[in-house]
Amino acid sequence: QGLANRVGSFGLQEGGTLPNSGPQGSVPRQDSSGSVVNKTVRVLYEYEASTETELDLKENDLVVVLKEDTSGWWQGELQGRIGWFPFNFVEVLNTVS
Repeated sequence: QGLANRVGSFGLQEGGTLPNSGPQGSVPRQDSSGSVVNKTVRVLYEYEASTETELDLKENDLVVVLKEDTSGWWQGELQGRIGWFPFNFVEVLNTVS
């Protein structure tokens, strides 16, 4: 089953693709002073990575968001590993400058 089909039912657009390691639509979040803003998110649903560039997520894991891509995938760090995950599998807990 294709990635878009697996996550399509969770709100990502059908036919969407996973960002590459450097997606054009992906930029670090910045506040008005230009400082990078990292979010901490809590995982709501388990997600099994299908490529090396994705993160395995387990319910209640805490992930620091590093980049947000317009495709609906966020890049984050979990237990020292950096990878992509579907943004709608998590809830934002806070924002740290």
